Amino acid sequence: MDKHNSLTSEAQEQSSTNLVENFKSEYLTKSTEEINKALTKLNYLCLHLDPYNPDGLEPEVQILVEEFMLASYLSNPFDYTKIILQLLHSTEEELKQRLH
Repeated sequence: MDKHNSLTSEAQEQSSTNLVENFKSEYLTKSTEEINKALTKLNYLCLHLDPYNPDGLEPEVQILVEEFMLASYLSNPFDYTKIILQLLHSTEEELKQRLH
């Protein structure tokens, strides 16, 4: 791997880390009802967006992609999948903590 690709990869990793951290600080400080809505939306994305074929998204899916700031990750299905799973995990864990 050359130096440029390494830097690009590091920048992408930092960007995805920032996205997840921003999500945690923004969404997971909201009410339990709002967090539950976010979980429902994330699950909807998982069911209705194929990261290997992101062209021609349904309007509802496009709105959610923009809401969760995931558009720039659709070009790499592995990055998208990693991020969406991290968002789901964080949301589920927050709900578990609040409900128990």
